[in-house]
Amino acid sequence: MASNGDSGDRKTVCFVARIDFLSKPGGDTIQWQMYDRAAREAGLNVTTWFDDAPMPEADVVHAFNVDRPLELYPKLAEATRRGFRSS
Repeated sequence: MASNGDSGDRKTVCFVARIDFLSKPGGDTIQWQMYDRAAREAGLNVTTWFDDAPMPEADVVHAFNVDRPLELYPKLAEATRRGFRSS
């Protein structure tokens, strides 16, 4: 599995979502806000991947709104190439 070498002992979670995730908020945006808050409160580092930028370094990847696979597939394929597994 991929690892974020500069996070020290704290793990990093990368939240992945559709490109218009913030400009057109919906239920998935609210879910992300709750997960983001809970992850930070648990002491995790948090990063996001809502655009077409390269994938950020992370220890865990969590995707939202996977019922829109055409938008998320390239990102999830990149995560798979980096050694992340779905569950």
